[in-house]
Amino acid sequence: MGRKNKGFTARLAEKHSVRLTPQERHFTGHELGKSAVAYKLDAEGTRKLFKELSKDVGDLDGHKMTEKDA
Repeated sequence: MGRKNKGFTARLAEKHSVRLTPQERHFTGHELGKSAVAYKLDAEGTRKLFKELSKDVGDLDGHKMTEKDA
């Protein structure tokens, strides 16, 4: 993971992380492995994550995605 991604995910975790419930932790641990998920994002954090991902996908295609594209 590059420095840009590490910084972004650290900021997301710091400002928008929500603890998993015991039931969520059990399910994710069973499906993905015990340490696969440390937290979940609140609604604002999820929006920020998808906004950044859409920028990256747009860059891969040689153009920036617009709101209409998303």
